[in-house]
Amino acid sequence: MKVGGALRVLVAGGVAAGLVYGAGRADGQVHLARAADRTVVAAGVSSALRSASVACPGPDRGGLHGSTDPQAARQQVTLLSTSAPLGVLPAGVRAAGDGGASAVSLPGAAAAVRTTRAGTVATLVSGDRAIRLDTTGGLAPGSTSTQYSYDSIRSARGMSFLQCTAAVQDAWVLAGGDEPGRVTRLVLANPGSSAITVAATVLGSAGRDPGSVAGTVVAPGHRVVLTLGTLRSGRDPVIHVTSSGGPVSVAATDVWMDGETQIGEETAGVSAAPATTQVLPAVTVLGPEPVVRVADPGTQDAVVRVRATGSDGAIATEQVLTVPAGRTGSIGLRGLVPGDYSVQVLSDEPVVAAASVRSTATGVGDITWATGVPVTRTLTGTGLPVGLAGGDALLGVTATSSTAQVVVSTVDARGGVTSTTRSLTAGAPLLQRLPAATSVWVSVRSGSVRAAVSVRGKDQGGPLFATTALAPLPLTAQIPAIRPAGG
Repeated sequence: MKVGGALRVLVAGGVAAGLVYGAGRADGQVHLARAADRTVVAAGVSSALRSASVACPGPDRGGLHGSTDPQAARQQVTLLSTSAPLGVLPAGVRAAGDGGASAVSLPGAAAAVRTTRAGTVATLVSGDRAIRLDTTGGLAPGSTSTQYSYDSIRSARGMSFLQCTAAVQDAWVLAGGDEPGRVTRLVLANPGSSAITVAATVLGSAGRDPGSVAGTVVAPGHRVVLTLGTLRSGRDPVIHVTSSGGPVSVAATDVWMDGETQIGEETAGVSAAPATTQVLPAVTVLGPEPVVRVADPGTQDAVVRVRATGSDGAIATEQVLTVPAGRTGSIGLRGLVPGDYSVQVLSDEPVVAAASVRSTATGVGDITWATGVPVTRTLTGTGLPVGLAGGDALLGVTATSSTAQVVVSTVDARGGVTSTTRSLTAGAPLLQRLPAATSVWVSVRSGSVRAAVSVRGKDQGGPLFATTALAPLPLTAQIPAIRPAGG
């Protein structure tokens, strides 16, 4: 085989791998050949997306080896899988033809998932399993899955809501604490076909935790659950996960007990990468002040300004803190009354950030983590849990550019779609309640935004709530064009 032909095979294989993890992007120019090979790779062209894949962490207690708790194996989570209605897709996106979806158990086999555009399908998962959701054909553009759970047992109580995303090789997760009775379980799933090696470094207010985990091997199609022990890095832990050999799916479940009192539970996903601006678009305050946790992974101290804004654009509170290089810090958002807010974290050095919120100051309650959110320029959305007693959902959208225009679409239980065009400015977020919706979609017509969803409910113990960031959804595949060099 000629050298140029071999390179063409390698590039094609790389595109195929991209289609499995995160819907296939190979943007711009890719230079794989040596100069002597006389082969060039031209800029790619956009084509219809035919395959998309995300991974959901599954139950966190199912992987606790040696556990004698009979409730661990019975823990269940619900996966809500859906694809955006055709009318919601941006102009020019093709989603024609039949499509299908399958849930691949990690470890285990695949099972078909019956889903249609605009319809949200619930799939129950229990035991020591993560799930990879594969969507093909006409259902792939705008497809998404979200993991929802509700616990009410002696050792845990709380609601969790987490959008499933593509596996990554570098991730920051904000969850947990150094309080007595607080446990963080880190779920690492390998959706690929090769073994990967994962390192989990914990940063705190005193620096790097000496108990950080290095060299955890995750077999192909399997997962590992790590319980973070007693922290020796001070307060405000932040977990930095890196992998070699392939990408990893990451989530952390934060369970907080005060003796026999259930403070709350939340499963947090990957936060937006370190940046000088972080946005938490949907922070619901029910009682105590939210606490914003910030990590500075760099070599220079970060001066950080944190502000909370209501839907009218008025700044409800603004606080400043300095985070030492290589450490973490936190600050309470004093003066906030119960309600819904967008929180902006502005720094002179790249940081990661999230807000921890409790439903009650004392006694039985729930906790949630509102993490930093990636930028969306096209489409995002999620299925929503239905039947929450006394509950509803909140959509938060904040413009990243000076102005943005979005179309917010909700789908009801009968499949009816209601769409509203909204114009946003960077200073005035959209905070919209979503009564009776089974899914919500944000299509960006101009500018760029960050979006998140918060869900609320209650049981006999009191209020429950959870928050998830909304990531951009796959719409097209970028296929590189390859041609031999001339001359």
